[in-house]
Amino acid sequence: MPIHQFTVGEMTCTVLSELESQIPYDENVTNFFITATFEEIRAAADEIGEGEFMTNAINILLIQSGGTNLLVDTGIGSPERSGLMGALAEAGIGADQIDIVFITHLHGDHYGGLIVNDEVMFPNARYVVNRAEWEYWLSDETLAGSGPRVDGVKTGVLPLAAKFSFVEPDGEIIPGVEVVRAYGHSPGHVGLYITSGDDSLLFMSDSVNRVIQLSRPTWHFAYDQDKEQAVQSRIAMLSRAADTGTLTMFYHLPFPGLGNVTRVGDAFRWQPINS
Repeated sequence: MPIHQFTVGEMTCTVLSELESQIPYDENVTNFFITATFEEIRAAADEIGEGEFMTNAINILLIQSGGTNLLVDTGIGSPERSGLMGALAEAGIGADQIDIVFITHLHGDHYGGLIVNDEVMFPNARYVVNRAEWEYWLSDETLAGSGPRVDGVKTGVLPLAAKFSFVEPDGEIIPGVEVVRAYGHSPGHVGLYITSGDDSLLFMSDSVNRVIQLSRPTWHFAYDQDKEQAVQSRIAMLSRAADTGTLTMFYHLPFPGLGNVTRVGDAFRWQPINS
């Protein structure tokens, strides 16, 4: 799978492509944007030149700083579909060289690569997550339930519980890598603000899941757990990116998910960099 390497000051950053798929703009897209009609979605897609398909990618960020290898999320972990290990190898890093794995939120496409076929994939790493996210998903009340997300946490996260530590919004994982509160997509969903020298990067995680959401940030997205709070976080994160001119990275937008955000009236546009 492809990789894209760049620097943020003295930090070396590498975007690792786990997978990328195309989703047709047909009547089923209303299952994603549940407050919009198909005609509204098609008009918004035409407005930004999306064509007949929207992209769903998984872009995983590797940060190398001060001798530490920090991996941000781990993708779905599917042996048949995941290209994460191949991308890591292309970057010259073995799974056993990862020192810290930070999980932005406990949805399966972000922690699924922690354990694959009962094997712990990053054996020498410690794992970090926002405390509010952990307290929601690993609470007795949540674990007493069932469903795909809860069952995934039970099998993909709970076995590693002793190796997790916790951060809070505005705290740092390593020097220069700060946790940014972006609640709504999940109860403790966060992004990252990465700074070194005069350079910076805003990692939005799942505040935006599809390109079209920049042009219609108030639309409710099906996989946001608290949809109104997610709208507020999405607008706040996009506003920060646009108003500061900060290079921005998105987990699910077309590889490498890097670019700049600009304002267009009450909405936004994404200007991707070339991979």
